[in-house]
Amino acid sequence: MAEEGYSAEILPAEQLLQALQSLISMVKIYQANNQLVVSGINQLVKAAQVLLAGRDWVVVHLENGRFFINDEKLLRRKGAANILENFYTFLSDRRIPGFRIMPAVATASPEELTGFVQLLNSCGDQSEPAEWLEMRLLETGVGWISILQVDENIQARKEHPPEELEAPGRRYPKKIYAYTLRALRETAETIGEGKRFGMRKTGRMIQAMVEEISSQDSRMLVMSTVREYSDQIFFHSVNVAILAIQLGRELGVAKDALERLGTCALFHDLGKLTMPPEVLTRAGVLSEAEFALVQQHSLDSARLILQGMVAPVARKAAIMIPAFEHHLKADLSGYPALGWRKSPSLSGRIIAVADAYDALTSARVYRRKPMSGDRALGLMRVGGGNAFDPLVLKAFIRMLGVYPIGTLLDLGGGGTAMVSRSPLTDDLTRPRAVLLCSDDQGGVSRGEEVNLAERDATGEHRYRIVGSAHPSVRNIQPAQLLI
Repeated sequence: MAEEGYSAEILPAEQLLQALQSLISMVKIYQANNQLVVSGINQLVKAAQVLLAGRDWVVVHLENGRFFINDEKLLRRKGAANILENFYTFLSDRRIPGFRIMPAVATASPEELTGFVQLLNSCGDQSEPAEWLEMRLLETGVGWISILQVDENIQARKEHPPEELEAPGRRYPKKIYAYTLRALRETAETIGEGKRFGMRKTGRMIQAMVEEISSQDSRMLVMSTVREYSDQIFFHSVNVAILAIQLGRELGVAKDALERLGTCALFHDLGKLTMPPEVLTRAGVLSEAEFALVQQHSLDSARLILQGMVAPVARKAAIMIPAFEHHLKADLSGYPALGWRKSPSLSGRIIAVADAYDALTSARVYRRKPMSGDRALGLMRVGGGNAFDPLVLKAFIRMLGVYPIGTLLDLGGGGTAMVSRSPLTDDLTRPRAVLLCSDDQGGVSRGEEVNLAERDATGEHRYRIVGSAHPSVRNIQPAQLLI
């Protein structure tokens, strides 16, 4: 950093804050396609990319009247002091202690970038601005930025006690999801710094998931439908943890074992953090060497848990084994290749099913169009062969139903519904769903919830299902409508 008072060409960190401050003013007046807004967005992205070079993210936080960029104090320089002071006041007034920017900022649309700034403007009217803003980002699927919470900073956030949550069955599932996502990102940051990581915060969030799912409230399962293409490792891991815990409960796994299962699922893809980003984001065919790196990620997950986790050896072993096993396949024809014929553990088989389902129903660099839940389950059932334990897969289908929560259903007569809850009858093809109503802006709003198993006076089903689709075809995050 430059010395105090030194005047020189504007620094990338100053440019980043200046672009954000300018956008905050401009989006109040102009649309996202306005040339001034476009120029501001380009400056923001350019500055972020410079700061992100060689990093997984950039952290900006406020402390004692100063900005810190990746734990380095940003000094007040001539020509930039007003920018810093004004933006510091803006964030302080909203009790927002900072934010974390990810590389996905480079591919975010102008609408997504200006949408964040609009939320930043609006959060000042909320009682808990930082929490409200983080929830809105989660609902809208914005993955290039996350919000630090009050008293959370570079030095203290790993040791700060997790936020208090309400009693089981009355928690806000979005909070659990967002806090788990944040805890996992912090674990990844610790790993990236070459340090050992603890389990206090992630463990607390997994316990909250288990208690929420055990309360038989389906809203936690709704949260597993959250999708974010640009930050998929973290969102995917949280989704797999939810699905695995729910499936374990369906199979009668004890509560303490559910917590261990959820931790295994949350950490099952840690090994991908050590892979070159260009391999993870490659849309074309991978070379043999690159594919070998991909196949090594489950082994690397186990290695990181064994070498990096601060926990007793027995606990680490119980967590690392299922993470190692999740791509073995039930018949051991997967990877990594083994020299023995021991079947994967129950936790490994559960995570394999949850992992495959979430991957199929999410966009990927090699498959931009995700499958609807019913098509994914059909592929896993028919095309999975010996990849999945048939009893575990059968329980998974029974748990989700033929049309999983969040699936869009085309109804006879031109109506559309979104599956909201499991069926009330043994007919898994007839779940409960909310009717969708179009609004004036081309979006949709929630209508009444109906039982698709309901019949009319003639004995025929009142609602005829004529097709299904993934919610992304309507740019919908199911959690926005169902919770």
